[in-house]
Amino acid sequence: LDFKNSRTVITIITMGLAFFFSLAGNVWQFRLNSQLKNTDLKYRYIQMMGKINHEALLKLDTMFTYEPNKDSIAVIQKRVEAYERLQLYKK
Repeated sequence: LDFKNSRTVITIITMGLAFFFSLAGNVWQFRLNSQLKNTDLKYRYIQMMGKINHEALLKLDTMFTYEPNKDSIAVIQKRVEAYERLQLYKK
């Protein structure tokens, strides 16, 4: 590579920056999708329960956001999916 040519250096720097911003955008989008998935599951759980009080909502939010518990989240997901299948069967 001839680094004396400024066009080569500019191209390499531009490609590096494009790669970095693309990677950063992918990481940001992955985090956002994960957060949206959790929010969707919480909403579906609340729908399944019919109504929810303040304490239960706080506990649910803590379980998903502040102290993530994968086992409890998996149980909630299974219950919600079973409930939704039952609702589809009833129709």
